[in-house]
Amino acid sequence: MPTDIREEWGSMEGPVTVSFMLNGEKRTIHPLYQNDFIDVGIVQELNALIADSGYQFAVVHLDQTVFVTVLTAKEREGIEKDRFIEFEF
Repeated sequence: MPTDIREEWGSMEGPVTVSFMLNGEKRTIHPLYQNDFIDVGIVQELNALIADSGYQFAVVHLDQTVFVTVLTAKEREGIEKDRFIEFEF
């Protein structure tokens, strides 16, 4: 569970820096500015940071909507099989 989450913008269009404490260590990620859309590319960075937890973020794009959730491998497999959903990450 992250704490001390901070978001800093160099300007209205970035660069963007998000820092937080995770398991006693300061972590930093750099989401890309994408106007009013979230940079889901940070999911891959976050998944690397939480790899040992047994959970991973999963992403589904639905037109201009993005669904992001956190699942175990078994949960993800069940959703993909039972609901015919293909996760991007």
